[in-house]
Amino acid sequence: MKDGFQDEEDKKAPAGSVTVLVPVLFIGATHDQLCRVEFVEATKAAGLTPDLQVETVEAGHWTPLEKPEETAALVMSFVAQKGL
Repeated sequence: MKDGFQDEEDKKAPAGSVTVLVPVLFIGATHDQLCRVEFVEATKAAGLTPDLQVETVEAGHWTPLEKPEETAALVMSFVAQKGL
């Protein structure tokens, strides 16, 4: 990912059309090689996910299966915090 874009084609999207304007919770895992926290944080730095909250769980790729209680607690906290 470079400058908040994964691909050169992504840069062709009209300005503002790729910005996520709703609250976003990303639960990353310390041992996940596919969905890496730094890739998601780059979207916030690029202004694409201004209301992004990143949490990290000590797990592999499938956090809901590996750490269901911890994952659920993070989701419930996020929902309550955002008043959803």
